[in-house]
Order: sequence, then structure tokens, then C-alpha cells
Amino acid sequence: MDNFTLTGVAKDLGVSTPSLYRLIRSRSDLVDLCLHHLARQFPHKKPSVSEKEPDSPRWRALLWGYVDDFWDLMQQHPGLGISIATHPGAHAHAQPYIHALSQELIEAGFPGNPKQVDFVIDYIGDLVITTDIFITSMRAHYDNGDRGIDVARRRLSEQAQMTGQNTHIPATESWVARGGLDAKVTYLLNSIEAGIPLPEMED
Repeated sequence: MDNFTLTGVAKDLGVSTPSLYRLIRSRSDLVDLCLHHLARQFPHKKPSVSEKEPDSPRWRALLWGYVDDFWDLMQQHPGLGISIATHPGAHAHAQPYIHALSQELIEAGFPGNPKQVDFVIDYIGDLVITTDIFITSMRAHYDNGDRGIDVARRRLSEQAQMTGQNTHIPATESWVARGGLDAKVTYLLNSIEAGIPLPEMED
């Protein structure tokens, strides 16, 4: 989604580019239509409940379901993360899902008010999006066949050899999977459950 052109889309549809412009005004309009279509794939009426932590409170299972659904959608549609990050108001299309998830979380005993729920949904969404963007660059292949992670490892190794110091934050195979996403979400959920005060989303 992050690199298509209107000319390419018109060709795939078997129409001329001017014909496509009769329906949309710009590439941004087409991205918006794509986001609207993809948002409809989310389970609006009944957000997913994860079984990752079978003995945890239901609100945690709901948030894990959100993480997994959002992540899976991005893996099915390469470039979605950067498209959302660079498309103002992209989450307008996700409002039905966000509303349903918020309601479910409150009913499941989430330890916070609706504005704090919105903060957590937004926070986790940011984690998923930025992880997807990062992972995409690590999976990318260069002309010489190297992946992004291979380049990262080489640069870190060269730096360690030059300085004689240990490498902090080494490049591991998790960088082409989900990175540190699960650990970060777990830390957030544990903090919430421990009673650490949550900010509220501003009006």
C-alpha cells in the first residue's frame, strides 16, 4: 500500500489513468478508500478474545486480541503500517471497532475510565504500527541479497570491533518476526494491572 501509483492501479483495473481520476482526486483518496475497505475486515461487533494468557482477566485477553488482529492485518497487507502513520485521520475508518472494543473493555472490568481506555488503545496501536514499519525494513532485501537485518548485524559488529565494547540492543531473528512487540505489550498490561496511573486521552 505504501508504493502503488495511480497509473499502476489504472493499468491493473484495465482503465486509463484519466478515467480513474473521475472517481478519485488523488492518491491520498485511493489510500483512504483502501483503509476503509481494510477496516471492515476487523470484527466490529465482537472484538477477538485471545487465549495467550488463559488465567488472566478478560480485559487483558481483549487487548491481546486487538494486538493480534491488528498485527495479522498488517502482515496480510504490506505497507499498511506506514500508510496509516502517514495518512491523517486514518483511524476514522476504525471507529466502529474502537467503539466496540472500548465497550467490551469497560464491561470486562478494565481498571480505568473510557478516556484511559482510549489512551491504551491508541498506545498499543502505535506499538503495533511502529513495530510493523521497523520489521518491514528488517525483512527488506537489498540488491546484493542481504536483508535489512543482515545489514544491521554487520554495522553493529563493525562498531563493536572498532570500539571493543559490547553491543547493546543486538539484532536478533525476532527483528524479522514481531520484534519486542509482545514484551512491550506485556509490560504495559502488567503495569496497568499493578495499578500504575494511566493518562487520559485528551478531548
